[in-house]
Amino acid sequence: MKRLSRFLGLWMVLCALVLATLGLARTQEPASYILGPEDIVTVTVVDQPKFSGDYLIPESGRISLPVLGDVTVTDMSIEKLHGLILTAMKKRLVHPEVIVSLKSSRIKRIYVFGDVQKPGVIDLKVGWRIAELISAVGGMSSGVDQRDIRVILDHANGSKVDMSLDEALDSKALLRAGDVVRVQGASLVSIYVAGKVKLPGVYRLREKDAGLLEAITLAGGMSDNANLTSVRIQHADGTDQTVDLSNLLLNGAPIQLPRLRHGDIVVVAESQAHFAILGFIAKPGYYPIPSGKTLDLSQAVAIAGGNDRRARLRRVGVMTVENGREVRRVYDFGKFLLRGDMDSNPMIHAGDVIYLPETEKLDLTTILSGLATGAILYKSFIR
Repeated sequence: MKRLSRFLGLWMVLCALVLATLGLARTQEPASYILGPEDIVTVTVVDQPKFSGDYLIPESGRISLPVLGDVTVTDMSIEKLHGLILTAMKKRLVHPEVIVSLKSSRIKRIYVFGDVQKPGVIDLKVGWRIAELISAVGGMSSGVDQRDIRVILDHANGSKVDMSLDEALDSKALLRAGDVVRVQGASLVSIYVAGKVKLPGVYRLREKDAGLLEAITLAGGMSDNANLTSVRIQHADGTDQTVDLSNLLLNGAPIQLPRLRHGDIVVVAESQAHFAILGFIAKPGYYPIPSGKTLDLSQAVAIAGGNDRRARLRRVGVMTVENGREVRRVYDFGKFLLRGDMDSNPMIHAGDVIYLPETEKLDLTTILSGLATGAILYKSFIR
């Protein structure tokens, strides 16, 4: 009897261990796993083979189970299915032991389209969120401005979520097989800006912001000798157009500006309006007259760095062209500096030559000779 009692005790311990093992096997299945078509589940009712078997989930998602009958298991967790079967079995059996396990999982795929490096069908990994998915496809396309990206998540169950990129990357929601992720961003266009701008080169703008002024601004703005009246756009389709920006930039008058397209070239021409200033000036030379602007003698002297201290300001010569003829005049520039006499501060026009003589050389012949020499040099310069 003692041996029998010992045997029965060992047998009960062994049974308890087996049941514990079976229970452990059940709980090892990930509770978050969601069933779907092509999954194969195994239902085991201990000591009841007629209630046990393997079940392939069809496209309809419905399987026929003993006692429970037809049930739709798509989007149902293994844990929930176990609970349904166990509840049904309790109506037929005393203390039923039910195990539900995943015998074979379907190939879990997710679809990624839009502005990513490697769009297409991706094998979904356990625990993936949108952040892991975007990393797996190489991130965003190079020609996309991430400030405007929208991520649209179409769940396999028909629901939809529309998010910004930041919201999508912060999302903790797990992706499911069959989900479709669409990444949509604003495209960038490449524009080449050349000519009289401070930083010529290729610039990338958002397509919706690809305006002429925006492109010129990215290039550092126009140089002082830029021609505001003749900004040329060479479109990628072979057409050209010329835009006059002077009224807009100088007077603030609104004008209709063209939109730029990918591959367009913007050329800011050089202003042909120059004047020459020679003699006793800090920086003798040839200077542009800003496009669309007027210039007087005092401004011209300032542009050239101011007069040399030896210059005779009371006898400043200016050569201009009136009605096709060269006209040479001498101005007492000192009157303007001392008393603001506007008659001594003439307007300077394109092609004018200014000559500041030395203090000791006051004769008109010297001044006129300097103007003539300057005119010859100026004409040689502008050819």
